[in-house]
Amino acid sequence: MLRSGARWQDVSREYIPGSTCWRRLKEWEHSGVWETLWRVILSALEGEQTLDWAQAFLDGSFVRAKKGALESG
Repeated sequence: MLRSGARWQDVSREYIPGSTCWRRLKEWEHSGVWETLWRVILSALEGEQTLDWAQAFLDGSFVRAKKGALESG
């Protein structure tokens, strides 16, 4: 859903209403579920030595400039 850009209202009613999906997503984000899960997965991969940190990068192109910051090139 998040990667495809599909609308929450397009979630099949066979599962749960789109509004419930959105609400749970926000609750989990607020309570730290996603960060905890991310850290658990990273820790497990690190323990298996399957992470190549030389290949890691951050992409902040989606972050808006605030308070009149210069626009990016």
